Amino acid sequence: MSIAATAANAQTAAQNDSSVKAAARTSSLPLITTRSLKFTTDEASWISLDVSPDGKTIAFDILGDLYTIPIAGGQATRITSGAGWDQQPRYSPDGKQIVFVSDRNGAKNLWIANADGTRPKAITKSDRINFASPIWAPDGQYVIATRTGQLWMYHKEGGSGLQITGLRADGAPAGGAPAAQHLGAAWAADQRFLWVNVSGNVPSTFLATTIPDQVPVVTDHERQDDPEARSNARRLGQYQIAQFDRESGRTLIRSHEADGAFRPVASPDGKWLVYAVRHDAREGLKIKDPRDRRRSLAHHGRPA
Repeated sequence: MSIAATAANAQTAAQNDSSVKAAARTSSLPLITTRSLKFTTDEASWISLDVSPDGKTIAFDILGDLYTIPIAGGQATRITSGAGWDQQPRYSPDGKQIVFVSDRNGAKNLWIANADGTRPKAITKSDRINFASPIWAPDGQYVIATRTGQLWMYHKEGGSGLQITGLRADGAPAGGAPAAQHLGAAWAADQRFLWVNVSGNVPSTFLATTIPDQVPVVTDHERQDDPEARSNARRLGQYQIAQFDRESGRTLIRSHEADGAFRPVASPDGKWLVYAVRHDAREGLKIKDPRDRRRSLAHHGRPA
């Protein structure tokens, strides 16, 4: 595919004043592009992608722009452009919109656009808080994303948002060990749960991460007869796969990869979980039955 990238030279004072005024009107970066770089490629690294609900189209990012391509292959179509860095597109449940991360207004915020990239609008407008890994709620009205290491939920029309993880239990003292980071959420087949990447201080039983007055107090002894309600104690790598329970607020570790585990995605029927791993200095994918921790299939090497 052919890709055109833009580069900015030094701006004069007059150009700077003009570009700042234009940026304020359009919620864009105050940069004047002076030339284009064009090249053709059929591969790229560090791509985030999503498949449309009808299974016909892939949306992906490359070099700060968003593209779509038929799932059977063919010519890619650029759907966003400009000096801003656009990334991590996700289709809405009805396939009519995408949510993505962009710094076109000066910081990495959440944006929504039509599936063809038209009519983009920001749903968060932070100057200093960066967002990552947005996903749609199944009802198509809300978006969940990582904000400063925790999961937040926003209505697609904007607003102040609701923090989902990283809250202290009612009466818990301030300070102490920082809450574990929750990154890259993905829905489980049972919408009560989210699959997440976790890093940091995750207790061996559970991490209370919900509205304070909803956090139950449960001891190891009380839950020792329920292995599915306990975290995996064999945690090794810094990042592991965990299951976040939206009702109880618990985060339960479900992997024990020596070199870490990343980006979990569940199959539609909930019978399999796939995630990225590292093994012998190589990247790969592991497919795991989330109901049986002993059963997994690994494919090591370069992911497709």
